[in-house]
Amino acid sequence: MSVIETFHLVGANEALDWGDAPTLCKFNDATLQVDEADVHYCLLEIPVARAIAALPPAVHPCIPGVIAVLHYHCPVSDIGAFELLTLAVLCRSAAKHRMMTLSAFTNNSQAQSFFRDGWGYPVALADVKLAIQYDRVRSVVVQHGKKVLDVATRDPIALTGPGASVRYAQSLNRAHTPRGSKLVQVDVSYEFKRSARGVPQFYMYDGAALGDPHPMPGHPVSGTLVRANISFDAVRFVADPNTTAEAGGITVVKDKSAVVA
Repeated sequence: MSVIETFHLVGANEALDWGDAPTLCKFNDATLQVDEADVHYCLLEIPVARAIAALPPAVHPCIPGVIAVLHYHCPVSDIGAFELLTLAVLCRSAAKHRMMTLSAFTNNSQAQSFFRDGWGYPVALADVKLAIQYDRVRSVVVQHGKKVLDVATRDPIALTGPGASVRYAQSLNRAHTPRGSKLVQVDVSYEFKRSARGVPQFYMYDGAALGDPHPMPGHPVSGTLVRANISFDAVRFVADPNTTAEAGGITVVKDKSAVVA
């Protein structure tokens, strides 16, 4: 057994639940530009064993494991005002930081169809709100009259200079695609206007409703709020869930053909 096989951790979930995964009949080249969006991003630790159990063999866990909440508050866009919030497990594909989506919520039915059909987000309709207060930023999801998520960044401090930008992991969404059942990579770019960093904390975490039937993560990593122009780019890459990028598991999506990266 090689050193890589012995010490190079990968996900252990070889039987991902594809039952509720969206179907992309084609890669529809969907894109979306949103100006002056607020982005709330919270990272909290979980045991690495929990991350390994949730992730497929195609990706490597963070050490320690990390749960990520990414909330886009978009007052104006071509599909109307919308909120998009995802909960994911942070991971790595080769040298690239990624996060595998466990659940997603929006308050806009057009956005639900748009993000499901364009990038395979498993989007459910819910009441999703971002509250920006003087001492904290709060993201709340209420579904069927029940609060399922309440997470805040406490005491945010403005960032300036080179440290004012925030690096986000790109999402991987489970979806049935023309290339088979794959992890669809969502490439989002950002033009930062301002940013702040604080301490994240969960107040409500309904794991079963969030696709993570485990206790509430309690150890903070970081929380950020930024104002940015953001761009959701058309799908470029899909990944085989059981083959690492190092072993050739990434496919570059072309109009009429695909090659292995």
